Amino acid sequence: GRFTLSVDCFMPNIERIVKAVQIQNVQNRVVLVQNALYAKSGELLRLTNESASGLQLTNNTQMDVDSHYNVKTIRFDDLLPILVERKVRAAVIKIDIEGSESYMCETGSKVFEVIDIQLVMMEWGHGFRKWYKSRYQSIIKFFALLDYVVTDENLQLYRLNKLQENIYEQLTNHFDAEQWNKVDLSIDIRYHLLELFVKKKEIKLKDKQNKINPLEDVCLKQKFEIQRLKSEVESNLQ
Repeated sequence: GRFTLSVDCFMPNIERIVKAVQIQNVQNRVVLVQNALYAKSGELLRLTNESASGLQLTNNTQMDVDSHYNVKTIRFDDLLPILVERKVRAAVIKIDIEGSESYMCETGSKVFEVIDIQLVMMEWGHGFRKWYKSRYQSIIKFFALLDYVVTDENLQLYRLNKLQENIYEQLTNHFDAEQWNKVDLSIDIRYHLLELFVKKKEIKLKDKQNKINPLEDVCLKQKFEIQRLKSEVESNLQ
């Protein structure tokens, strides 16, 4: 089996995972981290007092003594040293943390930069998109900036709003301010789309520059050679 890094903040869940790991005898291939993903590390917060499958992180800092619902937070990038130590180069992420998935994107840029994250499986229920709209849009933006294709379980592309096909076509092909003014795009969406467009243009420009640099080196060498030959000819004429 492959190495697995499991993060869960609820002790009863941790205990179940430990038992499963012991039954399968894969202790040497699993690392468990008992923390909650959040915007800051080291915060002490509380979980909602619900069933284990529906627990959500709250901003409540009032602790109960010896309660499973008291949790300590980490940033997603805090996990990078574990992955580096285990020599993990590529990974698949499965995440289901009841509306807090955006914290992975908000605090995980280094992980996605260093590790080849080939697939991210995430729950995208209608309630999440309705009640956590800003988080939902920030997740879309994060993955789009990294050139991920965001889809549902049927491989249908997720969109920021009702424009659907037109959004990504306008984004990836060209920037046309006159055309954008004709459609129903909020200022926030316009900002995100333009930001993504500029990012893609920067990538294309960098690719072109990488192709130009070797040609510039060749031209410089040719100039030196021409100068050398010119000096040699002048020397022979004297």
